[in-house]
Amino acid sequence: MDDASREGNSLSRRDLLKRGAVLGLGAAALGVLYKTRDKWMPETSPQGPPHFPEPPPAAPESAVAKEPLQEVPTEFGFNTHMFVNPAENDNQTLEAFKQNVDQIAGMGQKWIRFNFSEWEILSPSDTSGIHWADTVTQYDEAVDYAKDAGLNIFFVATPPSFARDYAFDEYKTVVNEYYGTLAERYRGKIDVWQICNEPDIHNFQTYGVNLHQLLDEDYIDQLTEVIKIASSAIKTVDPEAKTTANLDNWIGHRTDLMKKGSYFYDRLGDAIDLITLDLYPENNIGEIERLPEYVSYFEKRYNKPVFIGELGLSTYGQFSEYDQAAYLSMAIDALKDGRTQPRAILIYKLTDSVTQEDNVFNHFGLQGPDGTPKKAFQPVVDRMQIDEEEVTPEKKIAA
Repeated sequence: MDDASREGNSLSRRDLLKRGAVLGLGAAALGVLYKTRDKWMPETSPQGPPHFPEPPPAAPESAVAKEPLQEVPTEFGFNTHMFVNPAENDNQTLEAFKQNVDQIAGMGQKWIRFNFSEWEILSPSDTSGIHWADTVTQYDEAVDYAKDAGLNIFFVATPPSFARDYAFDEYKTVVNEYYGTLAERYRGKIDVWQICNEPDIHNFQTYGVNLHQLLDEDYIDQLTEVIKIASSAIKTVDPEAKTTANLDNWIGHRTDLMKKGSYFYDRLGDAIDLITLDLYPENNIGEIERLPEYVSYFEKRYNKPVFIGELGLSTYGQFSEYDQAAYLSMAIDALKDGRTQPRAILIYKLTDSVTQEDNVFNHFGLQGPDGTPKKAFQPVVDRMQIDEEEVTPEKKIAA
């Protein structure tokens, strides 16, 4: 991207800093612009950060959508979680899920993103195929409740863990049956199906962490095949369904997202309908400035809508509620002010979790586990609005 394009797709550093100051971010915090923190996984590995090859100038023709993109306003929503059998004192229940739905819909947001715990919906006593457990009806209730509230559902579906040790040919059979059976059960109710979750860092079969696994030819070949099988199984049942696969981009991993994304999405061809990026720039102003550039790059390369599947900052450890308010607001402003805007921005997440282990995962919410708003709640929610009249061909450019 040339300097002119980069400038058009970014807020200026001065504007970002001014917005941080208006939000009450202290001078000391503003001075730590490039400091990152230890996360729940290593920043790198013994080999150092992964280095992906330079992408070809253009994506393979098979990976580029043929239909012109429609110009629509950016929509917003939240991530949440639910368990049928949560740990003791865990607040991620069906009732809490419904409260989140009511709150999201009440704020005028459009999307809710969540997953099923596949070990809760499948029968533990019969792994000869895909057999539902009685508890699946609570997930049915969750889906219906969200749809009745008028929300679009972005559903994260990972392959069944019971097949993690299967030979790959057997594993593919399970994948085909699982996603096809899910699609039959929820036909017409799921707006976006995400296949696997951040398979660049989480092994799609075992969910183990490895930052370099996409560079393993056997791994990425098998991953590509799994995503294509799953997407085909879903669309055979529900031809109108939209499918996607996501990538992680936490600043601490020091990975070039455009190179990694091209390496991954070029291989998927027409198996998916949209690109999903999970973005965690934390307090790195330079990275926040680049967020619109990522959206522009992937939309132009594939002529597909770009969703921000996750955008968040945990208040556990280094970062305060004031930091969360400032840096999340900056990131949303940057994405909204870019010439090429994402189709949706889904904040990770609405409510803090309460689990037996207190860690960084539990504190991404804009409100505490009891629903008490954090400092970020109002400024972030205020930014999760867009005036449809502001979206023009000059502001949002199709590929």
